Amino acid sequence: MAVAGRATRRSQKIHNQLAGVAAAPAATALFLFLDDDIALHQGSVDVLVRALLADEGALLATGYPFEVPPAAASLPALCLLAYHLPLIVAFSHGAVTRNVWGGCMLLPARHCRPGGCVARVWADGAYSDDLNVAALASARGERVLCPAAAVFPTALPRDVTWPQAWNYMRRQLYVLDTYAGAHNRRINHALLAASVYGAAALLAPLALLLARLPVRRRLLPHPPLTRCRRPARHRLTARRCAASCLRRRAGCWCSPRRCPARRARRGGCTACSTACARSCRRAGARHCQRQPSPGRA
Repeated sequence: MAVAGRATRRSQKIHNQLAGVAAAPAATALFLFLDDDIALHQGSVDVLVRALLADEGALLATGYPFEVPPAAASLPALCLLAYHLPLIVAFSHGAVTRNVWGGCMLLPARHCRPGGCVARVWADGAYSDDLNVAALASARGERVLCPAAAVFPTALPRDVTWPQAWNYMRRQLYVLDTYAGAHNRRINHALLAASVYGAAALLAPLALLLARLPVRRRLLPHPPLTRCRRPARHRLTARRCAASCLRRRAGCWCSPRRCPARRARRGGCTACSTACARSCRRAGARHCQRQPSPGRA
């Protein structure tokens, strides 16, 4: 175990990694950096080592996470899971990728020791270890290996709150505005633009729909009956419906036990007739609403 101390000119994670490299024996050939919350399966390290040693033109070997949500996970936790799902597409398109996941990086020792290319990028002002290494591999024209078996299940927290999710998203956007050079800056800003565009394309239609529904409900509660193509016919239909209802109400439907407001058997129940007429008017209005307007016919 190595005590790294507090970082001053780089992120604490990178400071800890460089301290571990400095404390390692001189005969160390490879350095494997792993997150503390991933689950290794049998043969994970062997797959990464074999892939890196078999390709001399590769800068590093990496893997990709597969988050597993627990039972009864909160909605913010599921939102973070949906945010991470595109990573599976970015990492799983082949054995060679352009993306680097900081949760699993296997690097040759010569790149991590003082004077190495990775150590120079991480030494002063580095914030994101994986984005800096990905930009370094792109600038040097070296490959990033991602074996198909290098999948690491990660337990997703259950009780994630909205402030915690918002804090995580802010840190993700902040990372994309940190860079170690002009090439790294272009890559990170391109990723930032893609993230903003994707979020806007997903949320803008939903926001417009939610804003449109109350306005339509307030301004147009019911379509006007003047849009009906045949209002006279529908009024006649409503009158026939009302007459039919009156005849039925005057019959066996209006018994003294069911309707205490019954006046006479021939005239039917006044309360029932009024309710039936209102129902007929509503039926006529709904029928008119289904008809196209004269301008659209």
